[in-house]
Amino acid sequence: MNQITELSEEQLKTLAKEINNLARQDREDEKRRLVSNAYHNTRMLLRNYNKLKKHCEIVDEQVSSELGTLWSDWRFDLDSLLEHKAKTVKLMNHVDRALEAYKILDPIKYDVLANKYFRFNSMSDELIGSKYDVDRRTIKRWEDKGVEDLSIMVFGVDVIFNKL
Repeated sequence: MNQITELSEEQLKTLAKEINNLARQDREDEKRRLVSNAYHNTRMLLRNYNKLKKHCEIVDEQVSSELGTLWSDWRFDLDSLLEHKAKTVKLMNHVDRALEAYKILDPIKYDVLANKYFRFNSMSDELIGSKYDVDRRTIKRWEDKGVEDLSIMVFGVDVIFNKL
């Protein structure tokens, strides 16, 4: 037969302290994941910038050509059919505004990002470094700082507060 025993005050305090520590660690891990995801997502946006911009052009063409056709029939909800495409357009407009602001805020780091990600033939760190007469490692640091800055500009205050 199972015997039920009560925990002492000291055991309860120890247990509560351990639970509190585990909960705090979980919150800190979640904050780190949030910041890491923001940086990762910003790099993905930069790597795919030209493709996403082309997608936005295609969406504009589709919306123009599909209005007044079968797609706008009462059986179809054009908004729901194009919702995911519209999200891309909105996000890219937001990214473009952030990039324009960053270009003014830090023109050198913007130029590094532009040469790495926005050019048809992206430049190597060595080539960009020769443009500024710096080492490729400096270019990598500038790129990392640019991604960090853009993450804040694109994803907002959560990146700042969760980085602390």
